[in-house]
Amino acid sequence: MTGYGLSDAYRDAELLAGALHAALSGRRDEPAALAGYRSARDQIFRDVFELTCALAAYPPVPEFVELQKQLGQAIDQQSAELAARPLPGERELARA
Repeated sequence: MTGYGLSDAYRDAELLAGALHAALSGRRDEPAALAGYRSARDQIFRDVFELTCALAAYPPVPEFVELQKQLGQAIDQQSAELAARPLPGERELARA
């Protein structure tokens, strides 16, 4: 509906890479790292997911337009939250 699937895949891969890096470097055990990944993914992307589901129901045009506006705001917020996150391994590279 929103054409956001490929972006989702890249975004989730980056978050998962961070979790795996934490587990493989010994900073967190694997179950905790993966649970943290799942929690972060669900929290950051919940609004976009819920708005996409609402748009997929094809509501009347005025509601559809309002949902599109809300989706744009949610995507902007999501992008800002992702941009503020450190890249996986960034701290280790800075120390090297």
